[in-house]
Amino acid sequence: MRVEQLFTTPLVITRLNIHDLFLTCMDIEAENLFGQVRSNLNGYQSTTDVIFDDRFKQLREEVEALIRGSFSIEPKIINGWVNINRKSGMNRRHIHQGSSLSAVYYVTDAYSPIRFHDPRPMNVWENGPTTHDFTPSKGEIIIFPSWLDHDVEPNLTDEPRISIAMNVCK
Repeated sequence: MRVEQLFTTPLVITRLNIHDLFLTCMDIEAENLFGQVRSNLNGYQSTTDVIFDDRFKQLREEVEALIRGSFSIEPKIINGWVNINRKSGMNRRHIHQGSSLSAVYYVTDAYSPIRFHDPRPMNVWENGPTTHDFTPSKGEIIIFPSWLDHDVEPNLTDEPRISIAMNVCK
Protein backbone atom coordinates (compact mmCIF):
# COMPACT_ATOMS: atom_id res chain seq x y z
CA MET A 1 0.00 0.00 0.00
CA ARG A 2 1.09 3.58 -0.58
CA VAL A 3 -0.42 6.98 0.09
CA GLU A 4 -0.03 9.70 -2.54
CA GLN A 5 -0.53 13.39 -1.88
CA LEU A 6 -2.31 14.95 -4.85
CA PHE A 7 -2.79 18.58 -5.72
CA THR A 8 -0.78 20.11 -2.94
CA THR A 9 -0.48 23.89 -2.85
CA PRO A 10 3.06 25.22 -2.45
CA LEU A 11 3.67 28.22 -0.21
CA VAL A 12 7.10 29.73 0.37
CA ILE A 13 7.50 31.72 3.57
CA THR A 14 10.86 33.22 4.44
CA ARG A 15 12.57 36.37 5.63
CA LEU A 16 14.36 38.73 3.22
CA ASN A 17 17.21 41.02 4.19
CA ILE A 18 15.89 44.16 2.48
CA HIS A 19 16.67 47.74 3.50
CA ASP A 20 13.75 49.39 5.31
CA LEU A 21 11.03 50.41 2.85
CA PHE A 22 8.64 52.03 5.37
CA LEU A 23 9.37 55.65 4.37
CA THR A 24 9.49 54.72 0.69
CA CYS A 25 5.98 53.26 0.90
CA MET A 26 4.69 56.30 2.79
CA ASP A 27 6.24 58.52 0.08
CA ILE A 28 4.53 56.46 -2.64
CA GLU A 29 1.18 57.04 -0.92
CA ALA A 30 1.87 60.80 -0.65
CA GLU A 31 2.89 60.97 -4.33
CA ASN A 32 -0.23 59.09 -5.48
CA LEU A 33 -2.67 59.88 -2.69
CA PHE A 34 -5.78 58.33 -4.21
CA GLY A 35 -4.18 55.12 -5.44
CA GLN A 36 -6.69 52.60 -6.72
CA VAL A 37 -9.42 50.40 -5.37
CA ARG A 38 -8.95 46.71 -5.99
CA SER A 39 -9.43 44.39 -3.02
CA ASN A 40 -8.85 47.03 -0.35
CA LEU A 41 -11.45 48.41 2.06
CA ASN A 42 -10.54 51.42 4.21
CA GLY A 43 -6.99 51.18 2.97
CA TYR A 44 -4.61 52.38 0.28
CA GLN A 45 -3.28 50.50 -2.78
CA SER A 46 -0.84 52.21 -5.14
CA THR A 47 -0.87 51.80 -8.89
CA THR A 48 0.37 48.41 -10.08
CA ASP A 49 3.51 49.75 -11.77
CA VAL A 50 5.14 51.03 -8.58
CA ILE A 51 7.26 47.89 -8.21
CA PHE A 52 9.35 49.07 -11.17
CA ASP A 53 10.39 52.25 -9.32
CA ASP A 54 14.15 52.18 -8.68
CA ARG A 55 13.49 52.35 -4.92
CA PHE A 56 12.22 48.73 -5.12
CA LYS A 57 15.12 47.33 -7.18
CA GLN A 58 16.63 45.34 -4.29
CA LEU A 59 13.24 43.81 -3.46
CA ARG A 60 12.62 42.82 -7.10
CA GLU A 61 16.03 41.18 -7.36
CA GLU A 62 15.62 39.27 -4.06
CA VAL A 63 12.14 38.02 -5.01
CA GLU A 64 13.29 36.88 -8.45
CA ALA A 65 16.25 35.01 -6.90
CA LEU A 66 14.00 33.38 -4.30
CA ILE A 67 11.52 32.22 -6.95
CA ARG A 68 14.33 30.92 -9.17
CA GLY A 69 15.65 28.85 -6.28
CA SER A 70 12.29 27.67 -4.94
CA PHE A 71 10.41 26.89 -8.16
CA SER A 72 13.19 26.35 -10.73
CA ILE A 73 11.64 28.83 -13.16
CA GLU A 74 12.83 32.07 -14.70
CA PRO A 75 10.44 34.60 -13.13
CA LYS A 76 9.21 37.83 -14.65
CA ILE A 77 7.56 40.31 -12.28
CA ILE A 78 4.66 41.77 -14.24
CA ASN A 79 3.25 44.17 -11.66
CA GLY A 80 3.40 45.13 -8.01
CA TRP A 81 1.87 47.64 -5.63
CA VAL A 82 2.03 49.02 -2.12
CA ASN A 83 -0.75 48.21 0.38
CA ILE A 84 -1.20 50.45 3.42
CA ASN A 85 -3.94 49.44 5.83
CA ARG A 86 -4.42 51.65 8.81
CA LYS A 87 -6.87 50.83 11.60
CA SER A 88 -9.85 48.85 10.17
CA GLY A 89 -8.18 48.56 6.74
CA MET A 90 -8.47 45.15 5.09
CA ASN A 91 -8.46 43.31 1.78
CA ARG A 92 -11.48 41.36 0.53
CA ARG A 93 -11.21 37.77 -0.66
CA HIS A 94 -9.61 37.65 -4.09
CA ILE A 95 -7.20 35.94 -6.47
CA HIS A 96 -4.52 37.42 -8.72
CA GLN A 97 -5.50 36.83 -12.35
CA GLY A 98 -3.08 36.77 -15.25
CA SER A 99 -0.04 35.49 -13.39
CA SER A 100 1.49 32.23 -12.16
CA LEU A 101 2.73 33.22 -8.71
CA SER A 102 2.02 36.06 -6.33
CA ALA A 103 4.16 37.38 -3.50
CA VAL A 104 3.51 39.62 -0.52
CA TYR A 105 6.46 41.22 1.27
CA TYR A 106 5.76 42.66 4.73
CA VAL A 107 7.35 46.06 5.30
CA THR A 108 5.82 46.09 8.81
CA ASP A 109 4.42 43.40 11.05
CA ALA A 110 1.10 42.17 9.67
CA TYR A 111 -0.73 42.61 13.01
CA SER A 112 -3.62 40.53 11.64
CA PRO A 113 -3.56 37.48 9.37
CA ILE A 114 -3.60 36.86 5.68
CA ARG A 115 -6.08 34.01 5.25
CA PHE A 116 -5.80 31.41 2.49
CA HIS A 117 -8.92 29.47 1.49
CA ASP A 118 -8.96 25.77 0.58
CA PRO A 119 -9.25 25.71 -3.23
CA ARG A 120 -11.13 22.42 -3.32
CA PRO A 121 -14.90 22.73 -3.84
CA MET A 122 -15.57 20.66 -0.76
CA ASN A 123 -13.34 19.82 2.13
CA VAL A 124 -12.43 16.14 1.91
CA TRP A 125 -12.01 15.73 5.66
CA GLU A 126 -15.26 16.34 7.45
CA ASN A 127 -14.95 19.19 9.96
CA GLY A 128 -11.42 19.88 8.70
CA PRO A 129 -10.09 23.39 8.25
CA THR A 130 -11.13 25.28 5.13
CA THR A 131 -8.77 28.19 5.73
CA HIS A 132 -5.23 28.69 6.94
CA ASP A 133 -4.03 31.92 8.54
CA PHE A 134 -0.52 33.40 8.62
CA THR A 135 0.45 36.52 10.53
CA PRO A 136 3.79 37.50 9.00
CA SER A 137 6.28 39.73 10.74
CA LYS A 138 8.33 42.57 9.31
CA GLY A 139 10.71 41.35 6.60
CA GLU A 140 8.84 38.14 5.78
CA ILE A 141 7.54 37.25 2.34
CA ILE A 142 4.89 34.75 1.28
CA ILE A 143 4.90 33.37 -2.26
CA PHE A 144 1.87 31.41 -3.43
CA PRO A 145 0.03 30.34 -6.61
CA SER A 146 -1.92 33.31 -7.97
CA TRP A 147 -5.13 31.28 -8.17
CA LEU A 148 -5.20 30.71 -4.40
CA ASP A 149 -8.10 32.65 -2.83
CA HIS A 150 -7.04 34.86 0.06
CA ASP A 151 -8.07 37.85 2.12
CA VAL A 152 -6.55 40.00 4.84
CA GLU A 153 -8.32 40.53 8.13
CA PRO A 154 -8.89 44.11 9.38
CA ASN A 155 -5.97 45.85 11.03
CA LEU A 156 -7.09 46.36 14.64
CA THR A 157 -4.05 48.37 15.71
CA ASP A 158 -3.21 52.05 15.46
CA GLU A 159 -0.06 51.18 13.48
CA PRO A 160 -0.17 51.05 9.67
CA ARG A 161 0.17 47.58 8.16
CA ILE A 162 2.32 47.93 5.04
CA SER A 163 3.01 45.26 2.46
CA ILE A 164 4.13 45.10 -1.14
CA ALA A 165 2.30 42.66 -3.39
CA MET A 166 3.50 41.52 -6.77
CA ASN A 167 2.57 39.10 -9.53
CA VAL A 168 5.01 36.91 -11.43
CA CYS A 169 4.81 34.98 -14.69
CA LYS A 170 7.10 32.16 -15.82
